[in-house]
Amino acid sequence: SPLPGGPSTVTPFSSHANWKPSSELVSSWKERAGILGSGGRRIDLPGIVHPLLTLSTNHRGNIFHVSPVPLRPGKVVSCAADGYLMLSDVERRASGIGDFSFSSVILSPEYQNENGESESALHYRHSLMCFSHEFINSNVGLVCSERGLLHFDLRLPARSQHRGSVVEEMSRTCKACKVWNAYDVNGRQDGEEAELESSYVFAGGSGCDVVLYDLRMTGDFSCQEVQRFRPRPLRGKSNSVSVSGIDLSKDKRELLISYENDQIYTFPIFPNASSAAGPSLSDINAATAHDMEEDGESSNRHRPVPELAAYGGHLNRLTFLKMAKYAGPRDEYICTGSDSGHAWIYEKKTGSVVSFLKADNSTCNGIVPHPTLPYFITYGIDSTAKLWRASNPVDDNVDDTDLGRFAYSQKRKYQKSMIVDQWKSALRRKAIDL
Repeated sequence: SPLPGGPSTVTPFSSHANWKPSSELVSSWKERAGILGSGGRRIDLPGIVHPLLTLSTNHRGNIFHVSPVPLRPGKVVSCAADGYLMLSDVERRASGIGDFSFSSVILSPEYQNENGESESALHYRHSLMCFSHEFINSNVGLVCSERGLLHFDLRLPARSQHRGSVVEEMSRTCKACKVWNAYDVNGRQDGEEAELESSYVFAGGSGCDVVLYDLRMTGDFSCQEVQRFRPRPLRGKSNSVSVSGIDLSKDKRELLISYENDQIYTFPIFPNASSAAGPSLSDINAATAHDMEEDGESSNRHRPVPELAAYGGHLNRLTFLKMAKYAGPRDEYICTGSDSGHAWIYEKKTGSVVSFLKADNSTCNGIVPHPTLPYFITYGIDSTAKLWRASNPVDDNVDDTDLGRFAYSQKRKYQKSMIVDQWKSALRRKAIDL
């Protein structure tokens, strides 16, 4: 760090001109990193984060989403641009048990046509991407894809999975979804497994509408619809925007939607609920049961819930899966990425930008906040994911922003650290004398 803060802020890559490491510290660097190189060991420079494990998923396209399987340690599920949903075993990969392949196919574009006929996967490879997935319980979940909102069961082979979209309205493209548990709002269920079970899901695709569906209903999608959400500024502009991300607040009473080619909006979930604790089953059933007019059409099905607030300034055009997330122990913040490569963090109450970070050399696609600790990860187009820690400025007299740090660094005489000074030698695996 270029900011004054004592030896605790100094790393081997950014040392102050008046600071020299002790011989004991240099010895510990050599011992941990194996930096001598003469013994044939890998040269690991201090300050570099090394991966614990590299897992091959067998995907043939960009991986869009990876998540652990609930209640099943060591299992991860991934979906990608090749149209496949894969289940991988991290523990088998780490121990080397079994055969070479540590991934199995759960959903395949080869078996996803509704007629049940097997088609060549080459026909689908470039047109049926899988964007993200959500778990309903530890075995069953949903996938957002160019084939619609798909259902999967980890216990079934790919040829036995449900074919076609579970929601007719989402049969072409579903870009984002979020499972919503009405029972969990009022704390009526106990146990981790019960908290996962749900029949309700928020889903959105091409267009400005996000709909809460009841998956227990079958037939016409109007029977599945419970609530519809649409920002007032986007009414009549369905062809120019699409949903790029959905998130829920911790109390399940607020919905966050990020739009491609537009802003971020928040919505109330069941704003007319009879209880402040959340909607009851009667509230949900009342919203689902449509009042019939004389012409036989429902009167409130097309009456969308308006937004609570909008958050803008960031750019969401170059990539189509830019996420937005709630952050903070009480969802005090909203964070997202931008085409400029910056991560934006808004204060939800005021809409002001409280943090503006250069997170990617090209495009920052999103931020993943830790659920309880002040840490978050940014990711984007370049090959790195960055871990950040929210803290107070190192020095109250210094502007602790990207521009402020740069301006401050220009005032100080730069001195290369010992390792950076011998970087070329280290890359050639030559012995380095610290």
